[in-house]
Amino acid sequence: MHPNKPSLVLHSKISVSAKIHANLTNVGIDVVDDFCLCFSLLAPLKALQNCIIEDVNGGFVRLRPDQNRQLRPGESWAFSFAYDQQHDEVNADNIAFGPQAAYIEMGDQVYAVNTQPMRFEHVKPKKQEYTTTKASELTVSSLQLIPAPSSWRPSNGHCKAENRFTPIKEGSAVNAWHAVQNLNKRLNLNSFASDNHQSNMAIPINILPLESTTEDAYELCIEASAISLRAKSESGYFYGLVSLLQLHFNYSGHLPCGLIIDQPRFEWRGQHLDCARQFFKVADILQLLDLMALLKLNRFHWHAINDEAFRFELESAPQLMRTAWRGHQQWLPGVFGAGIGAKGGFYSKADMQHVVQHARELHIDVMAEISIPGHALALIHGLPQLHNANDSDANIRSVQGYRNNTINPGLSTSLTTLEPILAELCNLFPTAPLHLGGDEVPLGVWDHSAAVTELKQKYHLESQEDVQGWFMHQLATKIKAQGGCTAAWEEAASGQHDGIGIQTLLFAWRSLESGHALAREGKKVVLCPAQHTYLDMSLGIHSQSYGANWAGDLPLENTTNWQPVPPDEPELEKQIKGIQGALWSESVFDTDMLQKTLAPRILGIAEVAWSSDKNKRQGIALYQAAKSFYPLFKAIEWQFTHV
Repeated sequence: MHPNKPSLVLHSKISVSAKIHANLTNVGIDVVDDFCLCFSLLAPLKALQNCIIEDVNGGFVRLRPDQNRQLRPGESWAFSFAYDQQHDEVNADNIAFGPQAAYIEMGDQVYAVNTQPMRFEHVKPKKQEYTTTKASELTVSSLQLIPAPSSWRPSNGHCKAENRFTPIKEGSAVNAWHAVQNLNKRLNLNSFASDNHQSNMAIPINILPLESTTEDAYELCIEASAISLRAKSESGYFYGLVSLLQLHFNYSGHLPCGLIIDQPRFEWRGQHLDCARQFFKVADILQLLDLMALLKLNRFHWHAINDEAFRFELESAPQLMRTAWRGHQQWLPGVFGAGIGAKGGFYSKADMQHVVQHARELHIDVMAEISIPGHALALIHGLPQLHNANDSDANIRSVQGYRNNTINPGLSTSLTTLEPILAELCNLFPTAPLHLGGDEVPLGVWDHSAAVTELKQKYHLESQEDVQGWFMHQLATKIKAQGGCTAAWEEAASGQHDGIGIQTLLFAWRSLESGHALAREGKKVVLCPAQHTYLDMSLGIHSQSYGANWAGDLPLENTTNWQPVPPDEPELEKQIKGIQGALWSESVFDTDMLQKTLAPRILGIAEVAWSSDKNKRQGIALYQAAKSFYPLFKAIEWQFTHV
């Protein structure tokens, strides 16, 4: 019936009234008939004109013309739709909100559609504005080192280290030397010599002890003919050598003489990566770990389990691996730009061990997350005993538009099924808490569950938050009994008796104020307010920017123009354990997009996590520092966005 492969192109344009007007044009030589158009958006849609929704699953949709029709060569089908704003206001102001990876179904065949970026009506370029902080106002900003150190006392002259440094072959800094030496090789910075490097002109590094209460503290004294590095521990020597590595590259081997006295403000300096909605190869993760080490970030939050996939290979639940791919005729259709598919992948036990070992050499701990009880569509698909299909919650949709994506705490099988999975994850990632999720459970999801009603009566629970808190507490207690510890998103603290409890580390993402409120209650908090740390938010420069915007646009300056600790409540610093950047991947489809979305804004995350409010760069000073980092990004072959 169709001797030639159909050739179609999809154009879309959004109006000022937020309606998306689309045209599917047949640019081939054959008639296209009896077809269904499939594509993905960032959230569910609603049909407006000349189209009928045949199926919708999250942001993936199958559309048909509202009348039976053919598309002859040169003909177009014009139709319109809009985002369904049932849950959240959607401001579709950049190209990420347009249709992605469209294809058509004709009978048993599928054919990719040339999907053009969405265009805009009457959208003016956004003006980039930032505060007028001058570089000269900051005592350390003149030093080309990110994050800014605690203190920089320049002196006269330069240390001419074109022939690099004499290798450290003995003493307490040997392991740190080898780690930074390997980092230098992988990044092709050509700053640290190999152990067999011989040169009379090489600069010696004198290793000395340092009395400090902070394990990561160091002092670096740069003189014309020698360098002295003081630290209390191996991690302190590591960070001192990382600073030396940066300085050698940034100053082309001519380091300014002076004294750096440095220590981090926060213990937890993290970066999160969503590998569930998009699969990133192990090589991508290793590159990210190297960049994190270069910026003195020390916690990697590996988010590889969510609605869209369960990507950790586990002996306790091998059936979960069938959720690792999505696309046409897969368990989940091509959400978030997957297209025809099958697209995806999983991380084997060897992969996980490789990542953990690579991170350990860089003084980075790896924290894995399993999403419980919400965001569990993949878990439930692989382990249906976690959810009672007879419960009448089919009309409840999650924020992302999924149905039946929530584990039922009232089922006895839920705890028994999850217990070995959690134990295995704790063993695979032993140096950091296991993150249990706990966010965005759909409101009313258990209202019609007889099992949850019985649970409420048995344990005197009243609200949905009480039920979730009780369930999370049971899981956290089991992990603690095995010698582990837990983390969770801030919602997990809701409900009776502080919800999850058990001294769980809470990640405050909804706002800076919500994190401060948890700290006032005496809880341990990592601050990751979306308005300042969610790097998947659009830069917001113009309509060709890319990314989400539900938390607002996130230009570079917004990553540092906030205070983790209220100036009038300095006592909260004891409860605030750190800062973390996040990169969710609904709109990040490949390695280039991953890198350009992170860089250069990850520099701001590093500044806030390490530097004091007094020393961190803001406004113009931050932009200048970021631009000075461009040559280093190019040298390590890391793509970045010009700001």
